[in-house]
Formats: sequence, structure tokens, C-alpha cells
Amino acid sequence: MAALPGDGSNPTSLVAERKTGRILLVRKDNEPTVFATVAVDASTDGGLTGLALSPTYEEDQLVFAYITTPTDNRVVRIAPGDKAKPVLTGIPRGATGNRGSLARDHRGALVLATGDAGSATAAADPKSLAGKVLRITGDGRPAPGNPTSGSAVLAAGLHAPGGICASLDGTQTWVTDRTAAADVLYRVTPGKALTSPAWSWPDKPGVAGCAATPELVWVAMATAGHLENLPQAPDGTFTGKPQIALAAPDGFGKVDGLDLMTDQIAIAGTVNRQTGPTVSSDDRVVAILVQPQGGGGGAD
Repeated sequence: MAALPGDGSNPTSLVAERKTGRILLVRKDNEPTVFATVAVDASTDGGLTGLALSPTYEEDQLVFAYITTPTDNRVVRIAPGDKAKPVLTGIPRGATGNRGSLARDHRGALVLATGDAGSATAAADPKSLAGKVLRITGDGRPAPGNPTSGSAVLAAGLHAPGGICASLDGTQTWVTDRTAAADVLYRVTPGKALTSPAWSWPDKPGVAGCAATPELVWVAMATAGHLENLPQAPDGTFTGKPQIALAAPDGFGKVDGLDLMTDQIAIAGTVNRQTGPTVSSDDRVVAILVQPQGGGGGAD
């Protein structure tokens, strides 16, 4: 998911399909249109798994995607009406651990969460781009201000990331991960390993996309089929247990992608349908009101 700029009165978003590589432009009350199609290898858990607008989208209209190819995982850049062009290649590809997530950090750069390609050793290796949170410029280079000059690595220690997000003011970055012991949420601290989760879910509800407002961190659950929000204190600590929103029967099923449009509205996408005939619970895009009210959150 990549929410397009707006005030929320007419929600519009780009939505990626993991297996086909299609990127659709979705606007309320309009039929989806194809923005671009990127060649991907979806034979593993990879494919097209990350999507983000350029940090300077209002000026350049560029879109970035994280994809799996037959030889690697990579970031590509897409201009309107043009073919995808690689900007960061050579991220390790494995039989598993290829899924990644991409977002703007709202400080002029992109942040990318990469899977470990099936190797915990690679995730811990500072020379490998697998199992990392990377911070890069629009041309794929390490962003200025990273902990190590000349390195794109912001933090290390991911396994199978589900989502990465930054608050609109750029002060917080969060990443979700699915580990062997639990699903977890990390607050990213530049230069520090991802070893101490801010929150853990031992029942493994399938942490996926996330969105961060000044009051709440929202996490989509692609297995349990709902959203959860964690209330924050001004210092960024959590003040209570996660509150469930949009659960069955009032929800939309398995929610995966999540991206903020404003501090009040997020765009979410579901992953209910894999194969078979069309049914009423097919995948859809919804606008969600994200505001600090107990378990709150309405959908449109």
C-alpha cells in the first residue's frame, strides 16, 4: 500500500499485487486502473512485497517497489508511464525470507525492511543486506545521517518483516517481524540491533503493515484478521495493552498493507483471496479512521 497525498476527502492509493507484480491506482467510487506492472518471481514468499512513494513525490511523481527476481531481491523505481528501473540490487534471495517492506521515513529518505533470506547468520552480518532495516536515498545510496557513513544499514536482526512505518513527523520508525518464538514490533533505533521488541505476540497473529500516529501505533494482523492499536505516552512508551479493531464480523478479514494518508486516516488492504471463484470477501482497499479512542477505528 502507498497512500497518495490528500486530505482524506477522496482517499486514493496505489496497491501492489504480490504475485502478479501489478500496481493498481485505487480511488473511492472508481474502478481500479493499472499504474504499472513489474516483472517479479513469486515462487517463494517474495514477489512484490513493498511499495512507497518517493520522499519528494510531489515534485517527481516517482514510486518505489521492493521485488524478488530469480536472482536477488531489489528496489526498483517507477516513473509514470515508464518501465521499472533498478536502484538497489543484490539483496540476498533465499528459499524463504524474501518478503520485505518499504516506506518513506518522512525525513527525506526511504526505509526498507528486508527478510533474512532464510539465514539468521546473514541477518546478524553487518556486511549483508539481508535481515536489515536500510535507509536509502531515491537513487539507492546510503542516506545521509545513517549511523555508519557509506552504509545503508540502520538496524540489523530481522527475520520475516511484515511492515515498516514512520510517523508523519519523522520522529519514530517501527517495524514488525515474525520470529520463531513470537510476532514482534520493534521501535527502530539507528545503530542498535533489533533484539528487544517493544511488544510481542506469542500467539503469532501474523503481524503485517503498521502505521504510527502521535498517540497510537497500529498493526495489521494478516492471520488473525483484524487491526490492533497500542496507545503511546508522549515519551513513546506504551500505556496499555493493544486494543482490537475491525475484528469479525464487522471487519474485512485478513489485513496486510497499511499506510497513513493523514494523522487521522490510514489506507489498508486485505489478503483474503488466493485462488478460486470470486466471493464477497475478495480483497479490497479500505480507508480507516485512526484516532485515539479505546479500540477505535472506523472504516469507509
